[in-house]
Parts: sequence; C-alpha cells; structure tokens
Amino acid sequence: MSDIEQQKPAEPTTSKLVLVPIGIGAFLVLAYWIYFGPITDAPAGGPDSWGQFGDFLGGLLNPVVGTITIVLLVRTLLSQEKAIRLQTEELTLARADFEQQLAETRLSTQALADQHQAIVRQSFEQAFFAWLQSYREFVNSLNSGPLHGFQVLHHMAKTFESGRLEHVPHFPKWVTFHVSDSQQRSILQQRYETAQENYEASYKSNHTILGPLLRSLYRLIDWIDKSPIHVNDRWHYVAIVRSQLTWPEMMIVAFNGTTERGQKFVRLIEKYALLDNLEADTDMNIASMRGPFLERSPKRFPYSLKAFDSKVAKADLGINE
Repeated sequence: MSDIEQQKPAEPTTSKLVLVPIGIGAFLVLAYWIYFGPITDAPAGGPDSWGQFGDFLGGLLNPVVGTITIVLLVRTLLSQEKAIRLQTEELTLARADFEQQLAETRLSTQALADQHQAIVRQSFEQAFFAWLQSYREFVNSLNSGPLHGFQVLHHMAKTFESGRLEHVPHFPKWVTFHVSDSQQRSILQQRYETAQENYEASYKSNHTILGPLLRSLYRLIDWIDKSPIHVNDRWHYVAIVRSQLTWPEMMIVAFNGTTERGQKFVRLIEKYALLDNLEADTDMNIASMRGPFLERSPKRFPYSLKAFDSKVAKADLGINE
C-alpha cells in the first residue's frame, strides 16, 4: 500500500453546530407548552395571546442571552489571553533562536577573519623571509678584488669613518680640543661635512653596489611599513631586518640619509629606529649624531632622537613596551 493511501483522511463527522437549531426549536416548543398550558391556560391563536407569549418568551430569553453573552465574552478574552501568551512564548523562542544564530554567525565570521589573518600572515612571512634572504645573498655575493661580501662594504665605510672612540662619553667632555664650545661645534661639523663628501665620493665610485643595496633595503622596509598587519608586527619584522645589519651597512644607511637621494629613507629610519644599534663609540661622527647634533643640528643633518632610540620611536608609534 502506498503512502498516499495510508495517509487518506477519515470521513468528516457531523458538526456539533447542528444541535444548536434543534435545541432552540425544543426550547420554543417547551416555552409554548408551558405558557399556554400550566401557566395561563389561554387559548392559542389570538393576537393578545401571542403578544403576551412574545413578552413571556423575551423575558425568558433576555437573561439567558445575557448570561451566554457574558460567558462567551469571558471565553473570548481567555482565548485571546492564551493566544497572546502563546505568541509571546513563540516570540521569546524565536528571539532566543535568532540570538543563537547571531552568536554562531559572529563566531563563524571571527573564525573566517582569523583564518584570513593567518593566511595573510603566512603569505607575508614567506615573502618577507624570501626577500630578506635575497638581500643577504646580494651582500654576501659582493666581490672587489681580494675582498668579499661584508668586507667590501667595510672597506667603503672606512673612507668616511672619522675614528673609533674607546668609550661612550657625553658631549662636550669627550672633546679634548682646547678651544671654545663654538669652535668645538665648528670642528665637529667640519668632520661631519668631510665624512659626507667622502661618502658621496664613495657612492659615485661604487654606485653599482651601493645603489641596489640601498634600494633593496629601502623597498623591503617600506613594504613592511605598508603591509596590512598590526603595527607591533611591523615593528617586529623591521627589527629582524635591523638586527642583521652590519656596522658598515648601518653607516652607509646613516650617511645616505643625509643626501638628497636618501630623503625618503629618513622617514623609515626614524619611524623604526634603524640606527639604534649604531653605537656612539664606533665612530666620532656617530657620537656627534647621537649627542650634540640632536641639540643643535648642523646643515644637512636630518635625524632626531627617534632614529637612535627604539623606546622613543615605539612611544611615537603607540607601541607599549
């Protein structure tokens, strides 16, 4: 037997409403018999008799109809109250279900956002470490006569180095010249300008090496700076790059920032304190840059304290230690 045959509805039963006219008819017959029988014993058929019967019947029906009306009204109100209560319960259940669906949607959205962030982070890291490795391979591949890699850059940096200090002093105590402070500042500035000129000469002689090196390093840090990751993460990845920079690379970056071609790089040098690891005792010009030049900047000196101090640069970016 098919499901349709099994689900065939049963024959409809006779409605209880049929009993209503039957009851009304029985009531009228009973009222007629009572009025024209035991009560008045009046002959039926006269107008007066029928009028009096109508009044008698109305007197019987009025309280009955009123009572029925009140009962029906009460039942209607109770039914409406029950319907409202059911609707309220349904709305409460629907709202709870909606809130549950909304919470699940939020969790799903957050999971998708986390997944997307993880994919972005993974893709970023792959590109970052590949780029950084390419940069290091470029530095290691440098070759100039008997010098290789880092030695080539160190030899270039020696051309604009002013001399190593044995300790980290505070200006003007480390200046041993027996002249006035203004003359001391003049001598420091002259040494700085001489180092700039030597750097420019070194760059012109080695632009095939220094040009790609500086552009590659600038593009790498600029790419990190513009990446869609949190500022703390950007600082972290730039710090990885900064930690791998050797002394001659930092010297080249520092003096390149004092030139017209290196002006764009200065913003990133200051933003991420790229010269923080360039210590004052490594060179007299660097000691001047980290000390007196910050108080009174000479011509063509673009840096502030942020370039040499990670704490100051982090505070400027809103990064908590």
